[in-house]
Amino acid sequence: MTVRVTVADPTTHRCDVLAVGVFSAPARLEGIAAKMDQALGGHLARALQEERFTAEVGKVLVLYTHGRLPAARIAAVGLGDRAGFTLDRLRIASGAVARATQDRHLTRLAFPPLPLKEWEPAVIAAIRTEGALLGTYAFTKYRKDKGHDVNVDLLAANRAAATAVEGGRRRGQVVAEAVNY
Repeated sequence: MTVRVTVADPTTHRCDVLAVGVFSAPARLEGIAAKMDQALGGHLARALQEERFTAEVGKVLVLYTHGRLPAARIAAVGLGDRAGFTLDRLRIASGAVARATQDRHLTRLAFPPLPLKEWEPAVIAAIRTEGALLGTYAFTKYRKDKGHDVNVDLLAANRAAATAVEGGRRRGQVVAEAVNY
């Protein structure tokens, strides 16, 4: 698995799966999820309601965009309640969406910027990298079939943010590789 940092707008980034975090409370979409819902004509919010998606930590709902966005699919991943949100929840959610991507034999997963004032972009990038790498780890030394690799794009809004995100990506990769050693 490779994790790379890309300066791109989530609404124009081409990938197999674009992961958007959804909080259980308040019950409305916000941030990138709201932008994706608007681009899809309200389809995301409607699907979440019809599927009774509770945004429980680590739950994933994958929807096709039907060509309305460059991303082929949107993965709504549950982050739990906003009031009790922690970095561990983000790690679990990142691992869950990476596994969902891997299980569908898809190649490219993208994480848009997560604008949380509590944590710097580098910390969020490190946690997302750890989650994706740990969530898709499989011991394949003695297997003929080595499994399916997922390539992850950590999207940054601009070059300054990309520098910080790159530092977080490296830190997260070192931690995940040490755990998986």
